[in-house]
Amino acid sequence: MTRRNVLLDGEPPPPGETEGFVEIPERDNRFDRIAQGLKIALALPAYQIVNLVTYANTRQGWPAKLATIAAFLPIFALTTVCWAAGWTLALWLALRLMN
Repeated sequence: MTRRNVLLDGEPPPPGETEGFVEIPERDNRFDRIAQGLKIALALPAYQIVNLVTYANTRQGWPAKLATIAAFLPIFALTTVCWAAGWTLALWLALRLMN
């Protein structure tokens, strides 16, 4: 992903002076983020497991990997429950509107 630094008014910064400027991704990357967001919304638990295992694999040794996974399990459980409740509510409302 290529990024460019721009001022808030859209002008490029002077060469070498990038502190305090906003990084704006190129236009194509914005649409990629929308697609990525849809994947997350539709398959949140699977997405979390893949990212958690990937993150845990950066740790040295099995005890550290298992400790990392154990530390994130409560967050995983809570977000999975919220995700399921959101989908249940959305489907229940859709079915209720159809009847």
